[in-house]
Amino acid sequence: MIEDEIRRLKKKSRYMNPDGDPELEHQIAGMEKMLTKGKRGRAELRKARTRLNKGYAHRREDIPDEAKKMLGQIDEAAFAGAKGAFTQKADLIKDRLFKSVLERPDWAIPTRFKNPRTGEVTVKKLADPPDNFVQVQSQSGEDYGALEGAWVRRDIWDDLREVQEWRGAFIQNWDKALGWWKYGKVVLNPATHARNTMSNMILAYLGGLNPADAKTYGKAAKAVMQGEKNAAYKEAADWGLFNDTFVSAEITKLRDELEGLRDSAPKKFIKRAFQAPAEIYQGNEKVFKMALFMKQRAEGKSVDEAARHAEKFLFNYGDIPPWVKHTKRWLAPFMTFTYKAVPLFAEMAIRKPWKVAAIAGAMYGLEEYAKHNLGMSDEEAAPSPNSRLARLGILKAMTQLSIRPEAPRK
Repeated sequence: MIEDEIRRLKKKSRYMNPDGDPELEHQIAGMEKMLTKGKRGRAELRKARTRLNKGYAHRREDIPDEAKKMLGQIDEAAFAGAKGAFTQKADLIKDRLFKSVLERPDWAIPTRFKNPRTGEVTVKKLADPPDNFVQVQSQSGEDYGALEGAWVRRDIWDDLREVQEWRGAFIQNWDKALGWWKYGKVVLNPATHARNTMSNMILAYLGGLNPADAKTYGKAAKAVMQGEKNAAYKEAADWGLFNDTFVSAEITKLRDELEGLRDSAPKKFIKRAFQAPAEIYQGNEKVFKMALFMKQRAEGKSVDEAARHAEKFLFNYGDIPPWVKHTKRWLAPFMTFTYKAVPLFAEMAIRKPWKVAAIAGAMYGLEEYAKHNLGMSDEEAAPSPNSRLARLGILKAMTQLSIRPEAPRK
């Protein structure tokens, strides 16, 4: 019945007025919110999946029987009992999650402190919060339990907010299939590893790291191998520099599925076989990020400045707006790199055109070198229309150069 009333009010509100009557539109939005329909209703439902509900703790005013009937009251006690128990259990689980996040000093910085004797809560403002932390605040001041008012590391908060995304079974299966396709297309493809190394080297060069700086790259590789034992690596990791690489943003969920396999000799082998290429790919990205980070630290930059610089040129694949997320899900699977790279190259073309020119010159020289060694004419080396990377004009020549290194010259 409430749906019929919504349709009636919409006709009344928008007759001869496309924008609608403000008062009636507000009433319609409130009714749609009750049914979790409409833009406002869907937004409220998404938020409710993350924050505490606590509706069961409120004393409700008496509602007229006609209004209850119109709202679709369910009289069966079994449903009301099950629904109430489920809501309270969900709140308990979320509250434990929020507390566990707050207990990690590298994840969250509290601002509210409770006196164990009196129970009085005091709020202390953080004078200089870290740049990669965001403050958790809700309208009611209670939606996020222990995390309310705290400063949470940005990538941790993004993961918590990810719960808000309501995905049906079809989208979940689609994302899973797309993830496996990316795993085969990228992680299991040796050619992609080589191209990834080349693109990372170019991006690091744009960020101020010379490709010939073997000393810095050597230190970075050593730091990545040592992990948390290395002071520079720990600085970068604590900041969150390695949390959103391509693998962690696109492939980790598949790796988590493999972790769910029961341990047995064959399954251990399968897990290891699938994880090894992903670890190599991710290690490649870590080395370049670490190298650029260490270069900036050596130049006197703070941890935050160095990490932000490294993340600007060697991308954070998790920091994308919703429209990019939907585009890479439905239209262009690798849209994130394009979204990050195009404005960066445009900026560098204006601010440091000599670097962009040097990259273009190196690619042209590489093409000419390959053509000369293979004795190929311009027509023979023309890019294939079926090859995406051949548009650069070097793929065919480089492929044949690697296959036929002793090809006769003309």
